[in-house]
Amino acid sequence: MAATFNSPTPLLVLRTTITDAASAPYDFTLTRALTIVDASVNKNGVNAAAVNTVQLQTVGGAANITNAIGGNIAATILVRAGVVDDLSSTIANAGILRYAVTRAGGDAGFDVNVYCIAA
Repeated sequence: MAATFNSPTPLLVLRTTITDAASAPYDFTLTRALTIVDASVNKNGVNAAAVNTVQLQTVGGAANITNAIGGNIAATILVRAGVVDDLSSTIANAGILRYAVTRAGGDAGFDVNVYCIAA
């Protein structure tokens, strides 16, 4: 039996640095439609010293795309999303992707990596 494969879709990585700050939403307008397939965060600098997180959401926080990622992690540790909701993971061209940062204490600076494909 012969298998048929479509040409591969390139994996795109959106890498964003969030500096240590108070809890806040960070909104990004996309220049093309994307489907998020995974996400990860790692500390950029010092240890967290508290449970600080980043959660990917749709515009205005209407729907969660991932669970809250992060925690009380040491510098350079990478933590992946445990959940990617396929019902809300596709964002239209000119749509908004939100990073909802929750700072419980210590340093809340993260490098956020969003892995996606063109929708």
